[in-house]
Amino acid sequence: MKKHILPIIAITSMLCMFHDSPALADQPAIPFGIVQITKVYQESQGARLAAERTNQLQKAAAEKLQSIKDDLEKANAANNKELSGKLQKEYDAHIYFYQNVLKQEQEHVFGIFQGAVTNAMEKYRKEHHLSAIFSAEYMMSFAPEADITAPLIELLDAEKIEYGELPSLTMPPLPEPANAAAPKAEGKSSQSA
Repeated sequence: MKKHILPIIAITSMLCMFHDSPALADQPAIPFGIVQITKVYQESQGARLAAERTNQLQKAAAEKLQSIKDDLEKANAANNKELSGKLQKEYDAHIYFYQNVLKQEQEHVFGIFQGAVTNAMEKYRKEHHLSAIFSAEYMMSFAPEADITAPLIELLDAEKIEYGELPSLTMPPLPEPANAAAPKAEGKSSQSA
């Protein structure tokens, strides 16, 4: 035990001397920032706008699907098997199409917002001469002064994030099968004469 006390006292003394050193006084108190990225995604205006966009698109798709489903139920009630089969295929095709549109929109919006967050963090890091910015989710412990979440949200909210227009929910017509009969060319023989 006595062997360890002397080195501990020596290390503590050196740390105290370096702590009061004038060279350290020129350095920023906290050379890094910590961001609660979940909070940024929940509270920033850009994230809210992205969520509203996605919800608006989901609602429109659900309304269109409900319309097809209502027609399908009417056809089933009327025992119209031919129409029911056609509407069931249409319903299934629309579900698949809408899922793809929604997935692409979510990826599009996430990519734009993630880019805006990255740019805002880089701008904040440079303006405040920070060495790095870390996510709070990966930090075991940090001083509250290192948390830059609120100023980062303010910086993001000051930027106008453009997501573009909403994608169309109009499903393109399906291609004709390869074995479908080609339309007859009428009047071709009379034009060539």
